[in-house]
Amino acid sequence: MALLSAVLLAATAGEARAQVAQLVLAPQNPPAQGAAVRVDGADVGNLPLTLEVTPGRHLVQVGRRGYITFNLWIDVTPGQTMQLPVTLRGTAGEMGSILVAGDVSGARVLVDSVERGTSPVVVEGLSVGSHRVRVEARDGGLAPFETTVEVRVAERTTVHFTMRPTHTPGSLHVAANVLSARLFLDGDPLGVGGRTVEGLAPGEHIVEAEANGYQTARQTVRVESGRRSAVVLVMEPVAQEPGTIVVRANVRGQVFVNGQDFGPAPVILEGAEPGSYAIRVTADGHSEFRDVCQVRLGETCTITATLVPEQVLLRVTSSTRGAFLYVDGEYRGPVPFEGLFPVGPHRVEVRAQNYATHTEQVSLSAGGPRDVAVDLQRVGAETPEEIAEAEVAAVETTRSLRSYAATLTPERRSYFDVAIGFPYILEARVGGNVHEWLDIGFSLRSFFGLTEFDGRLKTAYRALPSLSLGAQLRIGGGFGPTHMYRDGAIPRESPTNTFLFSLEGLVSVHFAAAASVTAIVAFDTHSDRYRGPNRRGAARLRLGGVAEIVVSDSWNVMLRFEGIVAGRSRPIMTDLVGAGLIDSDPRLLGQLGFTYKFGLPSWDSE
Repeated sequence: MALLSAVLLAATAGEARAQVAQLVLAPQNPPAQGAAVRVDGADVGNLPLTLEVTPGRHLVQVGRRGYITFNLWIDVTPGQTMQLPVTLRGTAGEMGSILVAGDVSGARVLVDSVERGTSPVVVEGLSVGSHRVRVEARDGGLAPFETTVEVRVAERTTVHFTMRPTHTPGSLHVAANVLSARLFLDGDPLGVGGRTVEGLAPGEHIVEAEANGYQTARQTVRVESGRRSAVVLVMEPVAQEPGTIVVRANVRGQVFVNGQDFGPAPVILEGAEPGSYAIRVTADGHSEFRDVCQVRLGETCTITATLVPEQVLLRVTSSTRGAFLYVDGEYRGPVPFEGLFPVGPHRVEVRAQNYATHTEQVSLSAGGPRDVAVDLQRVGAETPEEIAEAEVAAVETTRSLRSYAATLTPERRSYFDVAIGFPYILEARVGGNVHEWLDIGFSLRSFFGLTEFDGRLKTAYRALPSLSLGAQLRIGGGFGPTHMYRDGAIPRESPTNTFLFSLEGLVSVHFAAAASVTAIVAFDTHSDRYRGPNRRGAARLRLGGVAEIVVSDSWNVMLRFEGIVAGRSRPIMTDLVGAGLIDSDPRLLGQLGFTYKFGLPSWDSE
């Protein structure tokens, strides 16, 4: 008996399942994922979702805030499984429209299964994306028309449909009361001025006219088979309301509109005609602000001017170690100091322990840096610690000297270089600092067949603690022994001499206090007299590098290698040690040398 009851229950359950239908709802875009689902007004879950419903007609709704609700009536039969793809579209900011027209007037137009009127019709407020358009004629003898269209933001998509058998076409003449109006027929442009369109399908058509300064005119016209129709669209002017210009600024600057002064900001100018206006705002001690204001009918063009205070580079130096800088009462850092400050007056203070504070009023003007050099007056005698610190600082200053690098020689310091190499057998150099931004030096070098000397000027800038840039100018000359040459059959004597002009670019990388590596790019020009009656000029491009290694507080080791990469040869360079040992211009230079660094006495009065 129990077995019979179980069999009956299973049969009853199977029959009940056979009497229901199944819905499978699948999201087709990200907004649909997780959207709420209602069936006949009752919440049943979120996408994706599979559920069972009773056979018959049901309303399926899928919604999410900010998106158009998906609505669809369905009819299901017992045991049916229905697949429903769901796509949700935004409700605002991304809308377009569809114009539906064809050879049948009064046909039902459905967009995404929702009836939106009868043809011809403009369906507004459609979300961007794909939409299914279906047209059903009230005459049951005509097959429905279906298509999928893409709707774009703020654009109208035109759908033309043909449902009737071919009829004799008609024609339509379209014109407007504004000669410059742009004409459209069923959404297609016709051009400007009166236009006649031949071969139109009988039925209703939508004609439109657009023109700047006029409201758009639209009218529905019926075209009869084999006949000519005409329509004149009457366009009404748009109310001509002038625009407004509003100029605001972060400071009380003068406002100029098209070159005319309208006083300090803020400025409101009403009744501005449409067009472009040049806006300029100026204020003392601030950069000028410029912009262009585009004014349209009935609109307000607002310009917010942000004037940036002009800034000037202030450099403060002092011979006193341990000095600190205050500007307008605010601590700025240790001296020496470089920083940007707004144009105008500033109070500069330099303070140091055991020294009298130096205070002065500095007026910064636009156009260039301002240098302030301060010598603080000692209050009391130096302590032994200060004397020891000064001695250590002097040694460190001497140790940091590099004679070949893109650096300047420290104040009251000098150096002497001696090097051996090829082709110059011996070279000696001496140099030192003559100005905050300038070094001077002299060189003498020889391979005995030619002895050269030059003077040089060097400037440099320390961009980073490990990187510096510089430039060097060299001017000099040279001489050598007299040589004989033949002028035809006549032997003659020729003096040996040369003139040099060189401009060098220097880039140095510094490895703390241990070493420096410098890259050299140079342009050299020479004028040589050698074994002939005439001078020979040569312009040459030289590339190379110098490594300087600090071996003690007073000594550096130098290794140098350079090459001529472009330019004319110099026969004067072939007379190595006066013995003619080589017969071509050596375009490579190598040297090994030493630098002796030393301090100079101070000539300051005690």
